[in-house]
Amino acid sequence: MLPMEKFVEISRKILDLSEYEARAYTALIMYGPCDATEICRKGHIPQSKIYDVLHKLQGKAIVEILNLKPQVWRISNPANNLRSLIDSKIKELVEAKRCLGKLMQNNFEKYRSDIWTGYGCENFFSKACEMLNSTKRYGYATTINFSRYSMLDSALLAAIKRGVKIKLIGFCDSRNLSPRAAWYLKQGIEVRFLNTKTKYPVFGVVDDRETCFRIDGTVSTEWVWTNNSSVVSFMKSNFETLWRQAKPFKSGP
Repeated sequence: MLPMEKFVEISRKILDLSEYEARAYTALIMYGPCDATEICRKGHIPQSKIYDVLHKLQGKAIVEILNLKPQVWRISNPANNLRSLIDSKIKELVEAKRCLGKLMQNNFEKYRSDIWTGYGCENFFSKACEMLNSTKRYGYATTINFSRYSMLDSALLAAIKRGVKIKLIGFCDSRNLSPRAAWYLKQGIEVRFLNTKTKYPVFGVVDDRETCFRIDGTVSTEWVWTNNSSVVSFMKSNFETLWRQAKPFKSGP
């Protein structure tokens, strides 16, 4: 896009101008004082429109007449003019943001129970970190192969430091993944193994408040988060049942 066309687009948005008003304004900004014919040529404005356009800009205190004979037009104090209009737009945006925030807050308070879905393992672990960062009492989770991610490690260690009780169940054979599981055990996390042919989803529950579970497909990974109390209670009960069935992991030589 040419510099002039870019400035035309910007001035239309910021100054709330029509296409031809923005072109006349841009021509005067770029080339300085001009007569109507020059403004038409440099701003690509039809001759039949130019005086109507200039008078509208004059009414908005954006341009003024420099000479009567020959009639020459110029920008009215361009720096102050543009600055005041930008300041006005900023105030409007700030007010709009405040109103939007209030509407969103009201909506959140009205619908406290919610269900979100997402895709991708990275996004799933990011959501798990959010849950761990806000938990105060406990965090229960399952895993398939004790995979570790730096952001999840940090969230786990921070939660443990706050006194949060963490329990972890691995759906695998302890003999194959002992070194990985040992790291979690070393951090003070209770670890158990459940060697089963049943394919359980990877899920987590924190503080009787929220739960998130992952559904691994052949093509992509989908996950679901909810703070619905019935679902959270069900997932917690499911974890506790699996915990009783699982065998404690003990790290050793």
